[in-house]
Amino acid sequence: MAVRDPRLALAGEEARAVLARYGRPLVAAAVAELALPHRDVEAELHSLDEQLRRLGGLGRRTAHRPALCTGEEAIYLLLPYNVTVAAVWDIVRLVGTGNAVRVRFSRRAVRLAELVADFAAAAWPGRVMVDQRARDVFLAEALTAGSPAAALFAYGGMELGAGLAGYRGSKKVVFEGPGKDPAIVLPGADTADVVRQVCAAKFAYAGQQCVGPETLLVQRAHYESVIDALARHFVAARVGDPTDPATDVGPVASQAVAERARRQIRQAQQAGARVVVGGAVAGHLVQPTLVADVRPGMALWQEETFAPILGVAPFDDPDEAAALARTTRFGLCCSIYGTDAAALARRLRGRPYAHRVPELRGGQFGVVTANRAPFTRITDHLAPFGGYGLSGWVWDGRQLLQGPKCFAREATVDPQGD
Repeated sequence: MAVRDPRLALAGEEARAVLARYGRPLVAAAVAELALPHRDVEAELHSLDEQLRRLGGLGRRTAHRPALCTGEEAIYLLLPYNVTVAAVWDIVRLVGTGNAVRVRFSRRAVRLAELVADFAAAAWPGRVMVDQRARDVFLAEALTAGSPAAALFAYGGMELGAGLAGYRGSKKVVFEGPGKDPAIVLPGADTADVVRQVCAAKFAYAGQQCVGPETLLVQRAHYESVIDALARHFVAARVGDPTDPATDVGPVASQAVAERARRQIRQAQQAGARVVVGGAVAGHLVQPTLVADVRPGMALWQEETFAPILGVAPFDDPDEAAALARTTRFGLCCSIYGTDAAALARRLRGRPYAHRVPELRGGQFGVVTANRAPFTRITDHLAPFGGYGLSGWVWDGRQLLQGPKCFAREATVDPQGD
């Protein structure tokens, strides 16, 4: 029998009660301020209502566990620039377990932050504060002993991760970081369906999502035919105004991301890779770019790209595919397609939940799917999420943990003190 947490169930219903009023304005603000494609943000809104309806189902991991916060404490939540209506999902899992939340949005998201503050005031009066102080000030207070922060829950890239990785203080830190997610095409895969799924995931949010595929590994016998099929999708992608529902790929939100994309493409070409489609970067607009013959030594293989760029490489057998997938400092998501996808998934998947590790280590993945892309089912949003290496971790005040985690559970304490 499923275990429900009545606190989470109530918080989910409280959020659903006001979502109809704020949903459309949240979508409009995300598109206007962050230049994220309207179609992607609208789809996120539709899934959010169902996620909130099912929120109580997280009770198997939270039932009978008290809130992390006591007294005047709050969980400090640092959100990334690519968050949209999903901000509600991050907040509700913390509020729903009895915590107060102090949340900081990207400086780009002025109207979005205001709307979420109003949303939270309507759903959970007095429980959520939007704090738009400078990020360094917000982080310093969150990590300072004796501050009102019970914990820091943070999303971010390599720079933030590097700054937090060495923290060994008394505060709990839950970090969700970058991904360099491979997809693997084994013999027996429906390559037409794989290409469709990979392109849909790659183009979503103009490539600005940590769970989107960044490297595609293809069994050598099908390598060129898959590249040809990918090329047709990349050429056909509609690039332009993010407010147009017909747009597939809009601009990236950050000039730094665009410059990184330009550098990675140039370096890959100099090292022998071939640009099959795209390659142009103008301002914030990165054309959908398909790069063949990428290798582990390239920046395009080793660094998160966060743009509509896909690198492709061949392999001869599943052992080589596994070895190539493991040549990463990250370990967030991996999707595998083909007859033996489930067997390879078991080899690459880490433990079911975050566990103690001596140090950050890549080479395995927290979220692995067989014959489908990650986050194609509502249940994916309710499952533990997170990875290995530089993709994220938990410092619980005593020890370092890596692997999938559940925000709602991490926002509670074990009554047995274990």
